[in-house]
Amino acid sequence: VLDYAGRRAEFRIARGPLDALRGMAAGRKVTLHALTLAAFAAWLHGRTGQEDLVVCTPVSGRHRPATRGVVGYLNAVVPLRLDLSG
Repeated sequence: VLDYAGRRAEFRIARGPLDALRGMAAGRKVTLHALTLAAFAAWLHGRTGQEDLVVCTPVSGRHRPATRGVVGYLNAVVPLRLDLSG
């Protein structure tokens, strides 16, 4: 039965593996976020078999000139459509 209940899992990555991931990201000229998103997408594809996925990620809006002088937590959630058919 689908219940659409979300879950949250927190974990820490030890310094050695984290440095290896950073090196892998730098070697491919991508951010650590992009690398871990790709790994998460591959994991989701393996679990669901779906090739067209939407994953949401938070983004900060502080860098925009319109937010100067604004106090508070500015955050938005952006859906990213991922094509895993290839």
